[in-house]
Amino acid sequence: MSNVEFFHYLLLLICGAGALTWLAERVAIPPAVVLLLGGCVIAVAGKRVPEMDPNLMLAAVLPPLLMSSSFYTAWKEFREELGTIVSLVLGAVTVTTAAVAVAVHAFNPGLPWAACFALGVIVFILIGLALHGILARVNYDVAVLMAGLCVALPATATAIAVRLLWVCAAIWLPSRMLAKRTGNPPWSAGEAVVLGWSGMRGVVSLAAALALPGNFPGRDLIVFSTFLLIIATLVVQGSSLAPLIRLLKLRPVARQTMSEHETRARTFGASLAVLEEMGKHASGIERAALERLLAEYRIRVAANENAHALGVERIEDRAHFLRIELKLVSVSREALLGLHRDGKVDDGVLHRIESELDLEELRLLRLLEP
Repeated sequence: MSNVEFFHYLLLLICGAGALTWLAERVAIPPAVVLLLGGCVIAVAGKRVPEMDPNLMLAAVLPPLLMSSSFYTAWKEFREELGTIVSLVLGAVTVTTAAVAVAVHAFNPGLPWAACFALGVIVFILIGLALHGILARVNYDVAVLMAGLCVALPATATAIAVRLLWVCAAIWLPSRMLAKRTGNPPWSAGEAVVLGWSGMRGVVSLAAALALPGNFPGRDLIVFSTFLLIIATLVVQGSSLAPLIRLLKLRPVARQTMSEHETRARTFGASLAVLEEMGKHASGIERAALERLLAEYRIRVAANENAHALGVERIEDRAHFLRIELKLVSVSREALLGLHRDGKVDDGVLHRIESELDLEELRLLRLLEP
């Protein structure tokens, strides 16, 4: 496949991923699950799929994935839960790696120990493209496919079981024993179960598998098994996590900080106070402009204060008005495009006003997010 063909293929994949994400949001299904299924279709039905360069995966895919997660880390909560995080990152990963390696080697003695431990590390997204190349090389050999299942099934079961046991023994039990001494509330059994069950694997696992050198022993089997493991954990655990939380009747932790609406009321209130002070010393023309700003900020402060004080009902009323504003943005855009089609607006004016409408639409959509 030439570079031009690869670029076209990549462009189609990006468009397809965008379409699948849009579909997932409309049908209320986690986008990762829909993208994974889309990757499976491409992997099985695709005729010309480019090979993945392991060096490219290691240098170009893994760092952005890890950085995107770390960028939005809540560092205050991270420090508060540092003990639990370290326990999972060091203890659970080490024990899971060893347990998965032993389980995989027991079910597939022909797989080298190095490959077993590599799979154990990787156990801890969607790149369905790699599956097609693997299956093409093995010609859909039933024996190889069965070997992949024999590796993926025990690896998945072992990883889930070990994580649940580790959370119970190393996190839940010590928190109960040390609660009186430390004064911290202990973990409930339901919270421990959810933490243990929420060990879904995704793009980082498969990207790590694809980054293995091409001559690594059992590489194809490891990648194929990792793909099956991701399907099992992402679909089964991911789709059952919300029902599990509802079944255990877990409730959000009591908020110790201000809510989003209360924070907005405070920030807009600070601006409103400055505007009122400026209005005391403004001239006639300036006062008229300030009055419009004062009216706008008073509405913003009142809307957020009411949403915070009156709860869900008031929030729904506010959301209703935001949807009306969003509809008006669409009406304005249609009118603008109509004027452009009629030749009454040139391209420069079209682009400037269209960008303003886009920003307003993004602002309203952000305010409508739960």
